[in-house]
Amino acid sequence: MGTASQDPYYGFTRHRDLYLKADPDFNGRYTVPTLWDKKRETIVNNESSEIIRMFYSAFDEFLPEVLQEKNKPDGGLLPSSLQPEIEIFNEWTYDILNNGVYKAGFAGTQAAYDEHVVRVFEGLDRLEKHLADNAAQNRGPYMFGKHITEADIRMYPTIVRFDMAYYTIFKCNLGMIRIDYPYTHKWLRTLYWGDESGETRGAFRSTTYPEHVSTETRVHVR
Repeated sequence: MGTASQDPYYGFTRHRDLYLKADPDFNGRYTVPTLWDKKRETIVNNESSEIIRMFYSAFDEFLPEVLQEKNKPDGGLLPSSLQPEIEIFNEWTYDILNNGVYKAGFAGTQAAYDEHVVRVFEGLDRLEKHLADNAAQNRGPYMFGKHITEADIRMYPTIVRFDMAYYTIFKCNLGMIRIDYPYTHKWLRTLYWGDESGETRGAFRSTTYPEHVSTETRVHVR
């Protein structure tokens, strides 16, 4: 697996061409991810947090009933009973961790780097405590208990890339997940190696390509 040499529908080689196809007068930022409607030939959405929630149930009609979002245990990926807690969790983890590694990696001054790299590890410490508390109270292996929620999905890409790319390329090197954060490392392994027939159905492992992580991150830095 790797990056395609061109768009499979139009042969585009630049992401901005999709934006210009949708709107020839577009003059904003060409961002990813981009959810494209190939029937209407336009962009549906380019905000990752919104796209994630669309996918929870948008294709339920094509799935067996047992796999449909409405039939998942305890309310699915965003259960109403946990939504307030998950919203708060998402807010701080996005600012400090998901986006924080980029704030450190792309810092234009030493002072900015120093500020953001410290915040990244404060965020990892907070995450580690959250998971340690879960273990102490036997809540379950995931961020909010016995079932995967949106919080796990949104945190996974940052943590799985951390030691492979952010530690070295972005110089977020005050600690490593696999050495300094045992509860976070266990959570990561649980998602990656999850039972094919259980919570993960192999989805995390089958969509993670370690051989490309560092290469893609270096391209972003350049």
